[in-house]
Amino acid sequence: MATGLNNQSAEVAKRGIDADFIKKLEKTRTDAITLNDEQERLKAELKSKTETLDTKMGIAN
Repeated sequence: MATGLNNQSAEVAKRGIDADFIKKLEKTRTDAITLNDEQERLKAELKSKTETLDTKMGIAN
């Protein structure tokens, strides 16, 4: 999306979208990806620990 906005910078500038806005948008996107990746890692870790606990307690799934 940021690439498209940069490619059309003259047109979107008419609507108040400047280079600073595009930078913030891209930063927000990359931050969201990083946080999502961390969340997915934590979910996988939790699932693994739950399976380990279930095994130790003899709980069948």
